[in-house]
Amino acid sequence: MIVTCDAIQAAEKRLFETGVEAEPLMERAGKGCAEAIRQWFPRPCRAILFVGKGNNGGDALVIGRELRKRGWSVVARYAGSASELTDLAAKKREEFEAVSDGDASPRRPLVLVDGLLGIGARGPLRGGLGELAMEMNQFRFAECATTFAVDIPSGIDGDSGE
Repeated sequence: MIVTCDAIQAAEKRLFETGVEAEPLMERAGKGCAEAIRQWFPRPCRAILFVGKGNNGGDALVIGRELRKRGWSVVARYAGSASELTDLAAKKREEFEAVSDGDASPRRPLVLVDGLLGIGARGPLRGGLGELAMEMNQFRFAECATTFAVDIPSGIDGDSGE
């Protein structure tokens, strides 16, 4: 079975119409992703979050918060100003910033978290998003960084894979 991005968005919409709220889902997704990252990297490492303005960015911030709680050194690169974040993403930013940064050695591996765009994104990366995507690629090659995407890698069409 192949599920399109539109079908996923429609399913999410129906779920929210039943009264399910976005925040518990974001917490569950972010904590699950953080746990998956820790399975690949059991010892605290360094991480850079690439944070979009929407809920994908909020997911990345939950991941960062959870990694910081476990001693990781985590910094965030934002696609816009704090005032441009959705209300929920702004709340997750405050929670992320409230947790002290870990002290992972600079010699530890670098992990990148791509939370710029999700399945709803269409067309080429514009403005600061393209610059941040290029920055991610530079880290991947210069530091052999491993990238984890929250929904789908930013800039990839979720239906065609292009």
